[in-house]
Amino acid sequence: MLNATVEEGCTQVINFDSAIYGLSSINKAACTFGSHFYVLIKQHDPMTTVWLIPKECCKSPDAFVVEFCNEVLDQELRHRVSVEMAGIRNLLLAQAFSKASLLNCEGMSCA
Repeated sequence: MLNATVEEGCTQVINFDSAIYGLSSINKAACTFGSHFYVLIKQHDPMTTVWLIPKECCKSPDAFVVEFCNEVLDQELRHRVSVEMAGIRNLLLAQAFSKASLLNCEGMSCA
């Protein structure tokens, strides 16, 4: 999955497997934790390396690193659900903005 290490004091280094975690998910998590860390991201297949450098206001960086990893996972799952549900979402939006029914209601009770 990933591994985390500490380099040069408090800097946390996390390696994410690029086959599992997309760059977009990592970027979204980085944005969420921007108030606690300076974030550097480098993508090099098959890994994406993230350096989390705590800001002065960050009192317990180790705890936030774990939360950062959970946020990356959460963002990745949101992305996958969004991709899987895109067809249904698009159909619902098309139906909502269409003047005619896009569904075949033969034999059904369509409103």
